[in-house]
Amino acid sequence: MIHETFDLDYWIKKFPLADLRREARAFCERKRAQDPAFYGSEAEFESHVRLMSPGGTIIYGPEDLAVVEQLRGEVFHGAPHSEGVPTDVFVWALGNAPDPRVTKFGGRPWMRAADPWPQNAFGKPLDFFGQICFADSLDLVTALPGDILLLFQEPDGDEVDSESFHGLWSTTGASGNLRAYPEEKAAASRYYSCYAQRHRTVSYPQLEELFETSDIKRGFQLSRFQATAVGPDPFWIQGECTPSAEETCIATFSAIGCDSLSKQPFLNQAQLSHRHASELSSGLPGLGDAGCLYIFLHRRRGSVHFDIQCY
Repeated sequence: MIHETFDLDYWIKKFPLADLRREARAFCERKRAQDPAFYGSEAEFESHVRLMSPGGTIIYGPEDLAVVEQLRGEVFHGAPHSEGVPTDVFVWALGNAPDPRVTKFGGRPWMRAADPWPQNAFGKPLDFFGQICFADSLDLVTALPGDILLLFQEPDGDEVDSESFHGLWSTTGASGNLRAYPEEKAAASRYYSCYAQRHRTVSYPQLEELFETSDIKRGFQLSRFQATAVGPDPFWIQGECTPSAEETCIATFSAIGCDSLSKQPFLNQAQLSHRHASELSSGLPGLGDAGCLYIFLHRRRGSVHFDIQCY
């Protein structure tokens, strides 16, 4: 295994739904005690409780994934549905990865030092955006030209322009080391570094209506995962993108957010102040407004192309 495995049981014990719901109600009770006129009716009070309660969400950190998996379990009454699409979801930690081959954002790419740094059509070196490691997920995707896909971006490229992204295949077994930025880009990545743990789970594209009609807030984010993930059935923000007959979606790179309201925004970072969260967010990929970069593989040529959707 290349990635560390996400410990779902541990994080569920740390963030049980019952506790989170009690905290949401207690918060609203305090608001009402401080200002009895704050809520115009009991219905407004209950509406605010629901707003503050856990619901479907974009997967950034361990609290997000623990909540989503528990909510899905409630819909199934504790018994997982028999049909689904196996999916690997990634959860983020801040900093440099202990194993440089894992799925990560920012930092240095896992490419041989002897390989030339990719350039654009004008001879300018590209920026390293991140990499997705498929080594632990090869049973989920079609045959790949390598088991690590390096993602590069045009210098000062627009995050919502899919044409500014470029893919380069590497392998976990490549001899060599991390490729440093070219000398003329010694300032290195314009982004903070993050790395991921992997969680094997299941998407339920055929059960969208079941989740959306449940009484769970943002139930539309429960049948599939809006996350950095490997698998052929991603969460579509603006409707499914239909590739050519020879292409298939193999992975999604989701925006990475940092919410000061989260008790555990990253695997290795507990709750942050609003100021610190804002500073971090400025150096993390937004891909527009909480968007996703969808990665398509041409099965015959082995090339990749990208599409971006956001809110």
